[in-house]
Amino acid sequence: MVQIDIDFEVFKALTGLRMSESDSYNAVIRRLLDLPHANALSALLDGHIPNAVVGSVNALANAGTQGQRRGLFGSSASKNALAPKEGSGGLLAKYMEGVWYGNIHFPEGTKFRATYKGQTYTAEIMQGQWVGADGKARRSPSDAASAISNTNVNGWRFWHVQMPGDPTWRKLDELKQ
Repeated sequence: MVQIDIDFEVFKALTGLRMSESDSYNAVIRRLLDLPHANALSALLDGHIPNAVVGSVNALANAGTQGQRRGLFGSSASKNALAPKEGSGGLLAKYMEGVWYGNIHFPEGTKFRATYKGQTYTAEIMQGQWVGADGKARRSPSDAASAISNTNVNGWRFWHVQMPGDPTWRKLDELKQ
C-alpha cells in the first residue's frame, strides 16, 4: 500500500464521486483513470458497477461473439457504447447513463415536475440531458426553471424529482442533504 497526500478540495471531490458508502476512494480513482476494477466480478456483485452499465454490457454480450463478449472490461465496442456525452459529467459519466448535476447522478428516465402559476411543467433525463416537455434540452435544473419563470430561479428548490423505479416524488433539493 502506498500513501498519497491530497488536499481537502481533492478529498471532497473524490468523496462526492463515491457511488455508496462502501465505494472506496481507490475504486473512484480507478474509474476516473479508466482502469478496470481490480476484480471485475466482485465489482459487479458488490454494486460498484451501476445497473445502467450492467444492462449495456449485457446488451453488448447478447449482440454476438465478434469480440464484443468482453463487455465493459476490455472491448472497444463497449467503451464506444458507453462513451461520455458532451456535458454529461466527464470521465465518470461513461460508466453511467444519465447526467450529473453537482455531485448527484440522475439516471436515464428520471422525471421532474414543478407547478408554477397554477400550471404543471415536466421534464425527463433522456439521452444524457435534461429535456423538458417542450422537447428543449436545458443545461441544469435552474436553467429549466428560469426558462419557465423568465427570471433567475434556484432549480433545486423549484423542481420535484422521481427517480426510476421509485414511486416517490420528492423535492429536488432534498437530494443535496
